[in-house]
Amino acid sequence: MSNLNTILSDLGITVAQAVTITGRQAVTLPVPALLHESVKQRLSEAFPDGLYSHQANALASVLNGQDVCLATSTASGKSLVFMAAAANLALSDSRALTIAVYPARALVQDQLEKWQSFCTPLGVRVGQIDGSVQVAQRASILTDSHVVVMTPDVIHAWLMNHSGENAANLGRLRLVVLDEAHSYNGVFGTNMAYLFRRLSVLTPPFQVIVSTATIGEPESFIREITGREVTIYKREDEGSQIPEKRIVLSRIGGQGSFDRLATLLRTLANTYEGRFLAFADSRKVVERLTAAAHRSPNVANSPVTGQDDDDEPEISIPGILMPYRAGYEAADRSEIQSALANGHLRGVVSTSALELGVDIGDIDLVVLLNTPPSVQAFWQRFGRAGRRSRPGECLLLDDTGTIGSGADGLAGYLGKPAERNYLYLGNRYVQYTNALSAAREIQEGGGKLETWQLFPGLPATFLPMLTNEVTPTQVIPDDLYTLKQRGENGPHHEFPLRGGMEANYQVKRSPDDMDLGTLSMAQLVREAYPGAIYYYRANAYRIRETRPKERVLRATKEKFGTTKPTSLITVFPNFSAGGKRWTSPDGFMQECDVQVAERVTGFTEIRGTASTPHVYGMGSPWAQRPVQRFLKTTGVIWCFGNTGVIAEASTRYLVDAFCLTEGIHARDIGFGRFSSNVSPQGPGDCKGLCIYDDVAGGLRLTERLADHFGEIVETAILLANNEGDINAASALRDLATKAASLSPAHVVAPTADSPVGDGWITVIAPGETAILQSSAQSAEVVVLRYVPAPSGLKYRLRHTKETVEWTVDAAAVSPINGQTRLIRYNTETGEEESIAS
Repeated sequence: MSNLNTILSDLGITVAQAVTITGRQAVTLPVPALLHESVKQRLSEAFPDGLYSHQANALASVLNGQDVCLATSTASGKSLVFMAAAANLALSDSRALTIAVYPARALVQDQLEKWQSFCTPLGVRVGQIDGSVQVAQRASILTDSHVVVMTPDVIHAWLMNHSGENAANLGRLRLVVLDEAHSYNGVFGTNMAYLFRRLSVLTPPFQVIVSTATIGEPESFIREITGREVTIYKREDEGSQIPEKRIVLSRIGGQGSFDRLATLLRTLANTYEGRFLAFADSRKVVERLTAAAHRSPNVANSPVTGQDDDDEPEISIPGILMPYRAGYEAADRSEIQSALANGHLRGVVSTSALELGVDIGDIDLVVLLNTPPSVQAFWQRFGRAGRRSRPGECLLLDDTGTIGSGADGLAGYLGKPAERNYLYLGNRYVQYTNALSAAREIQEGGGKLETWQLFPGLPATFLPMLTNEVTPTQVIPDDLYTLKQRGENGPHHEFPLRGGMEANYQVKRSPDDMDLGTLSMAQLVREAYPGAIYYYRANAYRIRETRPKERVLRATKEKFGTTKPTSLITVFPNFSAGGKRWTSPDGFMQECDVQVAERVTGFTEIRGTASTPHVYGMGSPWAQRPVQRFLKTTGVIWCFGNTGVIAEASTRYLVDAFCLTEGIHARDIGFGRFSSNVSPQGPGDCKGLCIYDDVAGGLRLTERLADHFGEIVETAILLANNEGDINAASALRDLATKAASLSPAHVVAPTADSPVGDGWITVIAPGETAILQSSAQSAEVVVLRYVPAPSGLKYRLRHTKETVEWTVDAAAVSPINGQTRLIRYNTETGEEESIAS
């Protein structure tokens, strides 16, 4: 029994419920006789009592030529299966190549050591290729290795991008291992499904072994990812030993909860009788909580209220506690992982980045600092504790109150199945970027277009799209033509597998130019805008300069504090380009295409009890104009007359309820007010609220919100009640009443404008505001005039509050839905014609 209960009692944290999960003894079977003699001997010496039953059975299936999925629990020995299979293949055929795919670079180095430890004594050569390996070295590593450990990103951006040069090695491929497959979700998972098929087009037939610890409906998911039927070994099939585990449910909420969490982490780091891993869902929370835990227990000196000392101590290793998140430099990731594994740290506070199977040694306690975003995330995080023979425990802080308030409480929550992963193979933007890459690969690598017809489950629109890229016969739609232009110089680099299609920025510390991690544009506008206090490894830095063209942010060391962006999010719906619509006498709801403008116009700096606002503009030391992120996506719109002053507050509960019930990460969802001069119910100003996919291009994630709106509103009411937010709960009950009166309505598909003669095109009217989109950043501009040219239509532009003018290709400029006036122009006669709203 650990001292966790004593720590909680001393801190005044009440244990609401506790559940003990009993352990299980191992069930073993002999090592499969069909293995190569060297592999069989190595396994027999290492495991004299035999392999776990699921390991032996899965290996036998692989040896019989089957594709296999290991969907067993964490620490059940899945790695041994595919490492033994790869070694067996290499020893049976010296030319055979295995590619082991890991979804994060942080996993590659860790897993490389495991692969080498198993394979090298057998004479099987293992190589590593990820983004840290020089391009000039990659081909020789591939040629000289039997097994290559890679990330999907380097397969996409290098291996497939140079498919012609790598054709000989692609011809050696006999086995692909997809480890941590539950990571393939949303944008990343959808791109991964297309990448797997693109790889299959350029290679001989190969086997696949998929490994995942927590996923719902694995059969359908693996079918979507690979296009194959596989033999699946589930939790009920496994024979691994499982130690006893204990889960304690409690809650820290209300006023001062941040400081109480920091105190809890500080106390655990100093007095808990073991090592621990704490999880939170926000990068900023992870960094700031760790920083606060390192500081004086005096609440007045926490990062929330500021610190007046000029000399801030550097938080470093060795020590008691460090943060961990995506976006860290490789050396920093490795140092933190090693320090936790070798005992130089007592604990780590992490985002979901450490859900994956990075080897961080024996963890005795997992602390979930908030209600997990999904059941899948809970089991993945909890599985990090008690992974070997030692018992493990979990402290679950139910900040939303949804677990403890359930009919069966914690026990009922533990009985819920894990959510399935959602892939959006039908998303036309993802389809088209993959079609651009596949066409380039076919042209350079010798793949056959006909091979794509062998893959079941792909949308009917993909193959014609790909065919048109290989042999152009059809005009590319306007919304895809911008992607076409962006991909001209290399679709593999222009369209990465994850993070949508937004630019990444490198943060550099001045004056020594030390790298302080990378951020996407979405992260920049929330935590690293000009003037922001940005945290890296729990140390504070001030963002002094942004260089969009170089995609670089400059930062200097800063004393601890906090800044909050002054943000305005405006949504512009396109009601004619939507799927489903519901109407009532009071209003309407619709799932449709939207544009989202997220503008940071300044920030507020908080130190002590003082709040100091900063506004960007002339005279500002930080920025001369707002920082803007603009994306085209999809969302659910609703309008029921006056939405009320508390509508946005209640929408936050709707977002939380949607993410909880549908298993979607909150980072993929956004919300804001919409404004339009037309509506589905006729002309006139229309204002309301929208929840949208916060992913460039949109994957229609929010489509399920529209389908289950009533149920999700009821869950949101429960969340608001649990938080004691009476006003929000009342507004949500009113919304539930109005939503109950909605009835499905037919959406009329837009029709093409009737031709008035040859040469007519649609353009943005002079004087109208529009959005200029670039690979690094978006900006609001005024279109001064359109300029027909032999090379294509162009626009003469200026920024909304500046006098400098310049000219760009029309494809780089987007009208704002419901705001920007469009006209028709005849390229042959020079005539103009208005377009009715």
